[in-house]
Amino acid sequence: MKSKKIDIAYAADHAYMFLCCVSMLSLLKSLPQGQEARIHLLTDESFCSEDERLLAHLSDRFPRMEIIRHTVSTEDIQGRDFKGCLWSKAACYRLLLPELLPDVELCLYLDADTLVVGDILPLWELDMREYFLAGVFDDIAPVRQETVGHHIPGIQTYVNSGVLFMNLALMRERNLQEKFLKEINDYLVLDQDLLNVVCYGGIRLLPPDYNCIPGVHADSPRILHFLLRDYLRPWKNRRAAGSELWWAMAEEFAGLWDLESLRRGADWYQRGSLSYLLRRSADFSEVYVIGSGREAERMFRALRLSKCKGLKGLRREEDCPAYAPHRLLIVASRKQDIPALAAFCEHQVLFYSKWPVSFYNLLPKNCRREVYGELLMWEFGVDS
Repeated sequence: MKSKKIDIAYAADHAYMFLCCVSMLSLLKSLPQGQEARIHLLTDESFCSEDERLLAHLSDRFPRMEIIRHTVSTEDIQGRDFKGCLWSKAACYRLLLPELLPDVELCLYLDADTLVVGDILPLWELDMREYFLAGVFDDIAPVRQETVGHHIPGIQTYVNSGVLFMNLALMRERNLQEKFLKEINDYLVLDQDLLNVVCYGGIRLLPPDYNCIPGVHADSPRILHFLLRDYLRPWKNRRAAGSELWWAMAEEFAGLWDLESLRRGADWYQRGSLSYLLRRSADFSEVYVIGSGREAERMFRALRLSKCKGLKGLRREEDCPAYAPHRLLIVASRKQDIPALAAFCEHQVLFYSKWPVSFYNLLPKNCRREVYGELLMWEFGVDS
């Protein structure tokens, strides 16, 4: 029997369009031959000809799949100031899906930073008659208790909004979109808190394999989610779990995107990761961290907590130790010119990237789940 046509939605501005197309490619390649699908892409005024070429590449490769672009006007989401916000306005476009897709009953929403690696069709076999949406329980729920707990009698159905199976028909019937936009200013985690509060009582939990942080959840994932933190994201860290899968998809856009620059940008963890610094430090009997800012303090604490054997101290830029063949300097400073460094050989000076490095991978596996979520925002060096 022929499978019915399914609907999937993404939302992305220009900054995330390449990631979104990589995710779309993984989705299209995961569907069985003969399966019809419509992909609804919610974009804004930042959409450009470069983005159009990426979509045309996908359409040419998968002519049976419809890719429909919906332009969201800035007037569609009012009342929320996104300036300086961690989340972009595009994060809220999914709130408009009930009215943007008036003829669609069930729709799978995926964030741009996802990768489909398994069978997602069982979602369309779920009984969703009494549910507004289905999603995977989010481990940050206990933290969210502080900010949304007074709206939700129980936090046990708090889901991550990066992968949502949405009953748009029921949302329209209950006029939920109006409630979404009315309360968009009231919550810290924008759409996620809002969706969990407004849809409370009508949320169905999915198995964790539908929304997995690579290396943390489910052994046999269907959808990987490289969420929020740079050290978990292959395009920021080529050593991240799941990186090979993501880059295999990205390589299929060669000639349409500057992959070489993306690779170079993703290699900084190779230079600045804590495990790399520890390996390099093992060759020296004295290790000094050089710098006077927060980055230097964090680096020093991280090395101390990881029991770096040669660690001798944290020095300000003007107090660099003199050259010695057995000394390694790890420079974590915004100052470009430190005269004392000129005396050292190149292999004795490591420049720490401005980006924070996590000690997450040093944690025992049975502790990782406990620190997942907002606790992962504590970068390395936090004494807890």
